[in-house]
Amino acid sequence: MFIRQNLITFSFYFIITITVVLLMNEPTQSILMWPAAGIGIIAALVWGYRVLPGLYLAELGISIVLYKFANEDFNLTNFAAANVFIIAGLFRSYFGAYLIKNIIGYPNSLISYQSIIKFFLIVAPIATIASTILYNLIKYYLGYLEPDSFTLDFFDWWIGDLLGFIIFAPFTMIFLCQPKSIWRPRYLTVGLPVIFIFLAVIFIYNKTHFSNIERVNNNLNIKNEILISKINQNIAWTREIINRSKEKFLSIGDPTIRLDNYFHNISLEENNKVLKAIIWIENNNTHYVKISKKYNPKKFITLETYDYTKFIDASTLNTRILSPTKYIKELGEFINIFHLRKNGYTADIILIHNVSDLIQELIKTYDLENITILLNIDNSDKTITIKKAGNSYPIKKVTIKTPLNFADEIWTLSLIPTTAYYKRNISQLNYIIAKLGFLFAGLIGGMLLIITGKTTLTDIQVRERTLDLDSQAKDLRNRKKQYQALIEQHPVILWRQDIENNTMEYISKKVEGRFGYALKKWLTDENFWINNIHPDDQNRVCSIIDKALEDEQPFELEYRFICS
Repeated sequence: MFIRQNLITFSFYFIITITVVLLMNEPTQSILMWPAAGIGIIAALVWGYRVLPGLYLAELGISIVLYKFANEDFNLTNFAAANVFIIAGLFRSYFGAYLIKNIIGYPNSLISYQSIIKFFLIVAPIATIASTILYNLIKYYLGYLEPDSFTLDFFDWWIGDLLGFIIFAPFTMIFLCQPKSIWRPRYLTVGLPVIFIFLAVIFIYNKTHFSNIERVNNNLNIKNEILISKINQNIAWTREIINRSKEKFLSIGDPTIRLDNYFHNISLEENNKVLKAIIWIENNNTHYVKISKKYNPKKFITLETYDYTKFIDASTLNTRILSPTKYIKELGEFINIFHLRKNGYTADIILIHNVSDLIQELIKTYDLENITILLNIDNSDKTITIKKAGNSYPIKKVTIKTPLNFADEIWTLSLIPTTAYYKRNISQLNYIIAKLGFLFAGLIGGMLLIITGKTTLTDIQVRERTLDLDSQAKDLRNRKKQYQALIEQHPVILWRQDIENNTMEYISKKVEGRFGYALKKWLTDENFWINNIHPDDQNRVCSIIDKALEDEQPFELEYRFICS
């Protein structure tokens, strides 16, 4: 029995919750309506602490699946966090069961409107508010929730749990609670209509949600085009730096002087250019570092003393003027090396790109805070993360890849919107309509419970009355048999006459043996008794009877009767 109860609990809790998540396409959408809130409370109500293992395993299984749906690894840290949230889930189940037992009473078949109203308007809000407070406190202390979003997140979670309770608590009771004679008819009268409305709401929500997703993706594509345009403008400026440097170096006169003058006069602040710094090495000696004012001054010494010569590949620079772009992890920077040679003079110009900072500024400008941005240099296996926006992504992960041309290289910029980005940019009207739809399904369920409760209560009263009447009828039959037996054993003949029709309604069976006439004649022939009184006594008997009936007085008769 223990294993069976835990298997049923796990199956209901896990399968129904994950099915709803899958129907709603995204794990974060399940906050709209959380079935586990209702299922867990009823399982704890019916079977108590015996199903604690089943509830725990179901909660753990749901956590693992949701992490997978969100494209996150279920590592040890997430396992520990999941167990803390599981404690809150178990609290909700057993606290809700406690409220039902103490406010409504259990066993309870929810057939009176008083118990149904208490179930939905007292137990449901209190149980879900208490658990939501606990959930949000855990989220806050684990760093998953910012203080300024506490209130909004609280109401989202509470409404989701509340809707899950009012829809799936009665649904679970239909399958788990006793007596089956009351709950089984509600499969069709309550369960089926509520589930039908619930699925219809999900279908409508998904249709509008997909339209919203498409709109958000189209808007993101527009922002991506603007982002690429801004980056291309700055890349073009870098090409201009390379061309002008080459022109100055190859001009008539001392190339180093002309190059120094050029770099001294160039501005790295103009138009938010893509370079942070320019470092040039003339005849293997570092002569100067040109640095942007926006650059962190503390990093100047690091840039100045860093050994760039290990990246100068003579064989490569002999075949191409500009070296491939490299990412220096120690500096956190992208660089290119520009090699020039003339009359024994060499100049290696190191261009330190401002790509990361430029993209960060564009992120703030175009509201791309919840977008993960990656950069791949010249189709290499190494992808650099420009911005990590989080670990939660939609099941259908969207990646917008755009090529960038830099010199003879192709950079690939990738934008990956997180779940938070969609949640922030999707119209809230869709969520509100969905919640109202789920609330409507719950209200219909409550009304059907009241209607079926009244019907069931009437049926119970009819059955009780029928049983009572059957018992009374059986008692009357027994008494009649006893009375009949008493009459038949009595030495006198008892009879009852219908005065108006002049027929016998009843007469003792022993009359046949006493007077010789068949019992049927006594009961069917009109005036049979009067007609068989001796003719000399008939008038007197009739007169006495008429006088007694008129005066409503008892009477005694002595007369002669003609035997067969």
